[in-house]
Amino acid sequence: MGKQRTSFTAKEKLDAIDYAERLGFRAAGRHFDIPESNIRAWKKKEDHLKSLPITRRADRGATSKYPEMERELFNFVCDRRDSGIAVSTTELRLRAMQIKRGYGVTDMEDECDIFYHDDEKTTEADFDPTTFFDSDEEEEFAGF
Repeated sequence: MGKQRTSFTAKEKLDAIDYAERLGFRAAGRHFDIPESNIRAWKKKEDHLKSLPITRRADRGATSKYPEMERELFNFVCDRRDSGIAVSTTELRLRAMQIKRGYGVTDMEDECDIFYHDDEKTTEADFDPTTFFDSDEEEEFAGF
């Protein structure tokens, strides 16, 4: 099994940076039992880490750029599941595109691999799942 992921406080990160400055990134990685690349990334954010409370679990992943849209999509999935209806990846992506359009967001990419077929980009309006089947496969699928 893989190693359990660990989060570090700002103080722990700053301690690792200090150790790395004295003895090197590789030695610090071995001493703290973390990849040296993590310490290098923390070093780049050292000024930011110094401004945080020392007990704060600092920079634990990206924050959502559009939290309202994410919340709406989350509620959609929860409502469907509460109704006993499964949500497919395709349905999730289509709903995300609808929500995005509703908010008028233009700086997100529309490109999802599910909307590609025969090297031709299609849109939500053009999406027809039967185009993914040959005629014999479509009959077989219809009988399923």
